[in-house]
Amino acid sequence: MKLWARVRWLIATATFLGAGGLVWVSPAAQASVPDNWGFAYVNTPSGVPDINHQAGSWPPGFVVHTTPGAPGEVFVRFPQIASSAGVVHVTAVIDVAVWCQAEHWAASGPDEVVAVRCFRPGGAAVSAPFVVSFTQSSATILPAPQGMGMSGSGPAAGSSPASTPQAR
Repeated sequence: MKLWARVRWLIATATFLGAGGLVWVSPAAQASVPDNWGFAYVNTPSGVPDINHQAGSWPPGFVVHTTPGAPGEVFVRFPQIASSAGVVHVTAVIDVAVWCQAEHWAASGPDEVVAVRCFRPGGAAVSAPFVVSFTQSSATILPAPQGMGMSGSGPAAGSSPASTPQAR
């Protein structure tokens, strides 16, 4: 038994050190800094959410505004950061089973308007507090990854460069 315990320990140690070495030599991630961004904790369907829980790349003096829509729906207006592209993330902030999603978002004049709708399990719309963020970056488009193959043999049979979603 002692022999098998020692073998397992050696395998675990080699795996740990090997994984650590892989992490150690991997290149740093290249994330792009957003050109426009906004964040807000929305706890009111109408008016101005708490200004201590919102921030963005808009000029001083502007704040996020909310307007109610259909049941469970809130339109969040991020000031002065309109964009033809961008990404929205939404998360419900409540201690019961509720989920929220970004229905759509678009520029409205100089502002970016995000429609958020929250639901209970089963699909019933419900009003709930949430956090929402919008980011837009003009970073360059990354090239598609290349096919893999054996050394010196070219791409593997039937493989081709994978298509990847492209940033706008």
